[in-house]
Amino acid sequence: MFESDDEQHQSTSQGMSQNTFDSGANDFHTSPTFAPIEIEKGPMVDTSESEATTASPTVNLSSNVNKQFNLWDNITSCFNIDTYKRNFDVNTHDIKTRLVGSLLYFNVQNGFNDKVLGEKGPDAYGPFWITMTLVFFVAFTSNVNAYLKLNSKNFDYDVAHIIRAMVLLFSFSFGLPSILYVILQCMGVPVALMNLVVLYGYSLVPYLPITIFCMIPDDVVVWLLLVFATAVSLIFLLRNVSGFVLSQTSQEKAGPVLIFIVCCHIVLFLVLKIGFYHHVHKL
Repeated sequence: MFESDDEQHQSTSQGMSQNTFDSGANDFHTSPTFAPIEIEKGPMVDTSESEATTASPTVNLSSNVNKQFNLWDNITSCFNIDTYKRNFDVNTHDIKTRLVGSLLYFNVQNGFNDKVLGEKGPDAYGPFWITMTLVFFVAFTSNVNAYLKLNSKNFDYDVAHIIRAMVLLFSFSFGLPSILYVILQCMGVPVALMNLVVLYGYSLVPYLPITIFCMIPDDVVVWLLLVFATAVSLIFLLRNVSGFVLSQTSQEKAGPVLIFIVCCHIVLFLVLKIGFYHHVHKL
């Protein structure tokens, strides 16, 4: 049988396609191999110095910006309630423990810091209410002392004792730690302000029971009672302050600081005795 023209044309096209594929395959296998091109390397250039020179102004600029932001954060934190909230994060049990501990460990080196404060750290709640309570105790008992000495119906209650006691005691428990903090910072002693405030605040605890007995209308007894309270308070303060002061500086520099603490306590003692429990002439 004879093939039609279409079939012959189709077979002829397939044969030509097969020949083209075979020739392409032969060309692929017989193509020349290209050798890798070698790139000539020049001398290495040390860019570390130039990078450091270029980066140093950026580093200095960023450090200055960070310092400015840190200073601004410290300023704004003074007006933030959260800054002071942690200083009042105590409960009744903590306050009782610290009140008792200030008397039990008053003569132990760093006893209050290590055995009483512990991990919870200082608080401002205790020093504030200790100072406020002592203000009313001093004002009331000094007037009772004067009344019992006079034994007269012409006695007038001195309300100004409250104002004077408030100025004296709050200056002692909050103002004096601030002054001492500035002194220690100038000496390079790293100490937090609240650590000093809590020590000065709880150092007033011995005066709380003593002022009650100061109602006794006898000057000798009052002198002895105030001397005893001042001695316990001063020993408590020196035992807990001298440790970190001496560990951070020399004895020559720490000596004037400790003398300053002693002198301030003596001034407190004299003002309490002469200004509040002074001698009254009987009418």
